[in-house]
Amino acid sequence: MALALDVQPVRRRAKLTPSDYGVSFNGCDFITLNYLRWYPNSARAKSFRGELVHIHSNGYFWRPDARGYTSHVEEAWVVPFEEAFRRTEHIGLEKKISYQKVNKA
Repeated sequence: MALALDVQPVRRRAKLTPSDYGVSFNGCDFITLNYLRWYPNSARAKSFRGELVHIHSNGYFWRPDARGYTSHVEEAWVVPFEEAFRRTEHIGLEKKISYQKVNKA
């Protein structure tokens, strides 16, 4: 079952910066919640569907089941992108939410 990223328009969107495009973070591909709010149906956004990701917020990774934060990627929660998005889509831009693809190496 495919899950669409149905993002409702927000009243205020932060202006996109180059860091929103998420070319690389710690050598891993990532995308920000801000980018998804602007371009929910872009090829870049679609490339994350079905991928496993870590949720990153204000410099830290989310721990399993969203129970705290860690600076160590080895301790970070591994979650399907669609679930990560559902869990974070309501969060304000001040939290700087991003989704980092899990290294498959």
